[in-house]
Amino acid sequence: MSFRPRPNLPCDFSRGFSLVEVVLALGIAAFALIAIFGLLPVGLTSNRDSIDQSAASQLAVLLDEDLRSTKSGALTPVFQIPVPTPPIPTQTASTPLYFREGAEKTASPTESAFRVVLLFGPASGHEAIPVTISITWPASVPAETARGRFESVTMVPGGGDR
Repeated sequence: MSFRPRPNLPCDFSRGFSLVEVVLALGIAAFALIAIFGLLPVGLTSNRDSIDQSAASQLAVLLDEDLRSTKSGALTPVFQIPVPTPPIPTQTASTPLYFREGAEKTASPTESAFRVVLLFGPASGHEAIPVTISITWPASVPAETARGRFESVTMVPGGGDR
């Protein structure tokens, strides 16, 4: 048997990727990874804002229920918030209240997540009192520069019969 080379067959070294192809593939993969890693902080910030917004909303619901279960001139049963008695000629702000996550009331802004200010009135006679619940976070910064804000309006029963 004699050995004869076969004409027009590709050589063995042409079956792999060239260095240029490998470098291009790595460049495209690196570009995609850099873009994904660049979006990671945005996603984390958005997630944190969503968690804070949900917690503030839940706190507002608890405050709303607490206020609506109280007549004017009394303390609310859960958070012990004093509700003024009409007449309230102008909108009156409560002293700031501070809460941790989980709606636990605290005494200072440094150990709190949320600052709550209640705006009562105006109201006259025995009518219901409008109350604006304003929640800002974080509690340790002034409300004007807070990272987040949630507001809700509710009515507190007046001094008359319900």
